[in-house]
Amino acid sequence: GSVCVRFRDVATGRMVENRWPIPYEADAPRADQADPKLRIAAAAALLAAKYRGEALGQMVDLGELPDLITDLPEPYRDAKRIRTLQAMIAQTREMMGE
Repeated sequence: GSVCVRFRDVATGRMVENRWPIPYEADAPRADQADPKLRIAAAAALLAAKYRGEALGQMVDLGELPDLITDLPEPYRDAKRIRTLQAMIAQTREMMGE
């Protein structure tokens, strides 16, 4: 896989796109054991995929999604953005009847 980021360069006003490969690592940790920042990003991306009805989102279990961010270490645990993400997951579960 790869990661693609597109943004407007504030100095030039031009759109810039960068792409980086994601190397395969057979012994990579499970998502719930990954770095806290990666867990937060994964939870947000999976929620977005579910909410938009993407193919990936069809595999997302909203009942299990909070597990990615439930046991985050301090200072992440009490951060406003984590509480907001948790609320968004709960609201999406309610909206989708899960």
